[in-house]
Amino acid sequence: MTKPFFFDRASGLTLGDIASITGAEHRPDIDVSCRIVNIAPLELAGPGDLAYIDNKRYVEALASTNAGACLMAESFEKHAPRTLVVLRTREPYRAFVAVARSLFPDSLRPSSLFEAEGVAAGAFVHSSAKMESGAIIDPGAVIGPRAEVGTRTVIGANAVVTHDIPSNAIAVGVPARVIRLRDGAPRRHKAKPVATLSGTKLRFGNAGLHCLDLWCAGFGKRHRLIPVLF
Repeated sequence: MTKPFFFDRASGLTLGDIASITGAEHRPDIDVSCRIVNIAPLELAGPGDLAYIDNKRYVEALASTNAGACLMAESFEKHAPRTLVVLRTREPYRAFVAVARSLFPDSLRPSSLFEAEGVAAGAFVHSSAKMESGAIIDPGAVIGPRAEVGTRTVIGANAVVTHDIPSNAIAVGVPARVIRLRDGAPRRHKAKPVATLSGTKLRFGNAGLHCLDLWCAGFGKRHRLIPVLF
């Protein structure tokens, strides 16, 4: 890694912004224009970081934290350092996640692992294929004849696209399939059987003696199986 962090540095949120996002309450005398630029656990947090606590096991870490602000229930306030900005909320973790999403919106939109833009070196796009604006093709990927790749879609490394891929998606594999939409929502797929049934025998290839009871995804129920040695 050339950078010590996963996402680009956030421009930050003011304490007032965080209070609005989370509905948290704070003392009336704090400067709501102070900015928070990162999130961190209590023991590692610095003056520009937001932390949270929702478990009494971390009271000691709370008492010694250098965080700029901390989300917590009212019951933890008595353990907080005087210099710490306390943001009171009934659900500290939920509020912490809401702030993280606002600080790092790109984390909700996965992009190319190779930081590629357009068609990367080593990728192949057939002359009859159609690439819409903002599409990213990672190294080694193949876009086949007449396939269309939608706007802002990422085709993973070494994937083989044999059919149209919709916009704002991430597709991988051979043949390529959509595994996630770039707004962070997983693409739903119908479950596929993890094994095949032949009479009362469960065949996994060159396997040995198998258990009597197994949940088979895709069949939707538990099958009672006779152990077979083959």
